[in-house]
Amino acid sequence: MTVFAGIAFAVVGSLGKPVTPGTALLGVLRAEAVKILIIVALLWSVLAAYKEVVLLAFFGTFAASVLAFGISALVRDE
Repeated sequence: MTVFAGIAFAVVGSLGKPVTPGTALLGVLRAEAVKILIIVALLWSVLAAYKEVVLLAFFGTFAASVLAFGISALVRDE
């Protein structure tokens, strides 16, 4: 889920040509909104399709993957 959301973030974020810092910020906020909408839609589709899903394990794994995906941008090679 987070991979698809990250791809959508990159695509939407690269659409605009930021002229000022304000327009750059709007582009990032738009991309983040699309990312959140895709995550919510994919979560809903999984929960609708799999009636027997173990909610604690599913949401725990989802939270761990979101954190790992977000933290991966902070890791630097030395």
